[in-house]
Amino acid sequence: MVGPPRTRFRTVLEGLIGLTIGGLVVRTYLVAGMVVPFEVASGSMAETLLGPHYRLICTRCSGEFVCGADDPPAVALAVCPRCGWKGNDLAGQPVVPGDGVLIVRGTYWIRSPRRWEVIAFRPADTPRRLAVKRVVGLPGETVQIRQGDVYINGTLARKSLSQQLAVCQLIYSAADEAAMHGG
Repeated sequence: MVGPPRTRFRTVLEGLIGLTIGGLVVRTYLVAGMVVPFEVASGSMAETLLGPHYRLICTRCSGEFVCGADDPPAVALAVCPRCGWKGNDLAGQPVVPGDGVLIVRGTYWIRSPRRWEVIAFRPADTPRRLAVKRVVGLPGETVQIRQGDVYINGTLARKSLSQQLAVCQLIYSAADEAAMHGG
């Protein structure tokens, strides 16, 4: 069975509708940023993601560490997180730009956010900027912080070993200690 013949008008109209939809898709997702390059602008996600920072070597223990540079320091000295030395001079040190992040906007069309994963969003108080944070609470949950621990619906929220390793930061290394003392 053969349908009615297509008219030239209908063919042109369908073509224009297809071009319009295609143009909107290209503009929305490719030009306007389905994938958005972004530079981290603060140190609130360190060590996972670094904003502008100084990369320093402690003058006392020779350990390498980073110090945030997103706010001008009141005192141009940095404290070493390994040995606690407060005399690491920032004067003349170059500022290293923040880490680059690629934001894929369509991820949550496919699935919901997961606890502890890094997300980007526009804060209500500064909608022209992006914030990068970790998901802690999910819809319908009550989140509390008690003495530095996170509780979800009254139960201590524990990270799995792989999640802990993904966010851990080395603060002491016996190998560095031995190397410092010639051991």
